[in-house]
Amino acid sequence: MAHTYPIIRMIINNEYVEFQDSDILECTILQESHPISIELPISTADVTVYTNDNRFSVYSDGVFYNALSKNLPVEIYEQVEEATQFIGKFYLDKWGAESENTLRFELVDAIGICANTEYPGSFWETDTPFSDIVADVMVNNAIPYAIDIEVRSRQIKGWIPPGTVREALQQLCFAARVRASTDGSYGIAFKDASLPIQNPMMPYVHITDAEKTSAQIVDHLPLVTDISVISHDYYNLGDVAQTVEEIYSAWLEPGTYIIAYQKPYWRVWGEGVGSVPIFVTTEDGRVMTTEDSGNTWETARIATELETFQFHSNYVSVRVETAGQITIWGYPWLSSERPHAYAVQTDAEKNVISVDNAMLIGTDNVLQVLSKLVDYYQLRYRKSVTLFPYRLILGNLYTVDSLRDKRLIGVASKAKSDLTGGYLINAEFLGMEKIEE
Repeated sequence: MAHTYPIIRMIINNEYVEFQDSDILECTILQESHPISIELPISTADVTVYTNDNRFSVYSDGVFYNALSKNLPVEIYEQVEEATQFIGKFYLDKWGAESENTLRFELVDAIGICANTEYPGSFWETDTPFSDIVADVMVNNAIPYAIDIEVRSRQIKGWIPPGTVREALQQLCFAARVRASTDGSYGIAFKDASLPIQNPMMPYVHITDAEKTSAQIVDHLPLVTDISVISHDYYNLGDVAQTVEEIYSAWLEPGTYIIAYQKPYWRVWGEGVGSVPIFVTTEDGRVMTTEDSGNTWETARIATELETFQFHSNYVSVRVETAGQITIWGYPWLSSERPHAYAVQTDAEKNVISVDNAMLIGTDNVLQVLSKLVDYYQLRYRKSVTLFPYRLILGNLYTVDSLRDKRLIGVASKAKSDLTGGYLINAEFLGMEKIEE
């Protein structure tokens, strides 16, 4: 077996710090990427190192004590003979001492950072490129990302509810048929959600019996008989036909607030301490508005000298100078919801999958999403194998030698690596039997 060992690199207080080989007592990594973004899994790493460097004291006398804070970037590599393989960039979640000279670091990937970052939501009335919406979702997040050219211009419209950046990206990727992965990336890579197909001309990478141990499990997954997807198309009836709704009302102390709505609104106004009439106009009656960060949605400011209020389609930014009552009203976007279904003609017991809360799916893209779901649930083999040192790339398609001289074609969806135990990788593939010509 090839000689392997992990390498951990980080910058602390502008100092380059590295642990490698026997310095690292344990290093296990669990990496996941859902093939069609039904969920956005968080990849994790657990690292235990031995050091007698007093700068790593867990007490206040440790020079690195304050710098070893949440979200500190950590790069992980594996040395395999003469080659150095980049595993991924992670971020410190927790750390502590297990003994006098033993430290334990618990790390998450960039998607884990996104799970702890709030997003107030937004609304896109017209078709908008996938890349533009990603930029809006990630605008206040320092995580780098890359988008493959084949998915950048896919058109999306609709509503992302308030929540976390991770939840927003999951809604967006699922609707755009895109997968998100941090495997081997310094941030998040957005790629086409490709699935295996029976095509003898498709050059899938082949994993042979010689590249894995004899330990392997093949699970046959239940048949999904019915798939239902609800589409959401938004419209408004104008301020004459619609009823005004109170969005928010509260007494606020001085400070800055982001108030997210629980549904999108196409016109919003409010009253509060120091407010003046809803629309600020010039002497000849022209309404003064501003555009909201590149979106087609227009916002109107209720202005004081300090521009106390700024309204958006999905949230309001409020700066309160003097404590008082703030009340927000608006006209909501209405949603037309329609079911779209797929069913297998079979005598098998019904097994139904329903998708009703994907708010970026409308009648323009629902059939493409439904087709992707159908293809995904036809992958009924889940193969678990243990690989010898191997550069497995999550989301890529492989042909894998299997039991009874059969082969599976599948997408790599999970990998648990023991970087201190010979770089053995417990991998999972989701796929189908390869039909030989």
